[in-house]
Amino acid sequence: MEYEVPRVFAWAVEDPEHPTAIWRFTLHPQDGRTRLNQWTQIGSARSGLSLAIDHVPEKEQKIVSVRMREFENGIIATLAAIKQRTESAERAPA
Repeated sequence: MEYEVPRVFAWAVEDPEHPTAIWRFTLHPQDGRTRLNQWTQIGSARSGLSLAIDHVPEKEQKIVSVRMREFENGIIATLAAIKQRTESAERAPA
């Protein structure tokens, strides 16, 4: 979906014209280092989240809240793992 070396890497889940989600990593040079941002957008197409809400519409708020917490935890874990690997590679002898 989007690829700009060495700054942006993004992709759509499922159909690029009507994705169930979009994920993007953006790199920003900062004080001799690199800051990495991870971003996601749910939609515009229906997904498993939509199906869960259809099944129990009275629990929509809870379903969405749980899914957002899962997304947040996944993003935090992914960024921490990338940071750990890149910092380990920087310390490793060539």
